[in-house]
Amino acid sequence: MMAFFARHPNLRRSVALPLAAVLVSGCVTWRPVMESPGIALARQPAQVRVVFDTGHRMVLYAPSVAGEELIGYRRQGDEGSRVAIPMRSVRYVEVQEADIAVMSRGGGGFGPGRL
Repeated sequence: MMAFFARHPNLRRSVALPLAAVLVSGCVTWRPVMESPGIALARQPAQVRVVFDTGHRMVLYAPSVAGEELIGYRRQGDEGSRVAIPMRSVRYVEVQEADIAVMSRGGGGFGPGRL
């Protein structure tokens, strides 16, 4: 198999890049932040997942706190998707972080020597 890819370097790149993207995207998890959303946002995450009192979840991009509201965008880079959520309706927020357990297993089964 490796000899085949050695003879076709463009094919190797076209397979490796999407595979790397899948592996990297699979190595993050949402971690609940039980402190106030304002404290969680002090770390300036690019996005947070809001968990409402009802149990519903929503991802907010470019989140910030203004007064008693959590402000952000429902769609990344879309100014028209701006929302303001009253803090009293937020149970907690979650932030993304690297999932060390998945990475230590080699991406859930795609580790060295398994491809």
